[in-house]
Amino acid sequence: MKVLALRVGNKLETTNLSQVVGISRPTLNEYLEFLEKTYVIYRLPAYTGPDNAAVLGKKLYFRDNGIVGILAQLGDGALFENAIFNQCEIWRPGLFIKNQ
Repeated sequence: MKVLALRVGNKLETTNLSQVVGISRPTLNEYLEFLEKTYVIYRLPAYTGPDNAAVLGKKLYFRDNGIVGILAQLGDGALFENAIFNQCEIWRPGLFIKNQ
């Protein structure tokens, strides 16, 4: 969790993260899915624009700024970005979800 907290607001690269933590990538993806389904984290798909079909990574956010503050000593910018993301989700649920 601490390693994830250090990556708040950044692109989440599962290959690098699995090497840092020392587990396989499929296992890491299962853990990330669990954390997302239990509302601990949110993985935001990158915006590619209407004309760009490139597959980009996802950014990582925690649903609770308090957890991030306890787990990692982040700068004010990362905590602020995480807080703004959470406020946008409260006031406009689904704002960041692309139409399938």
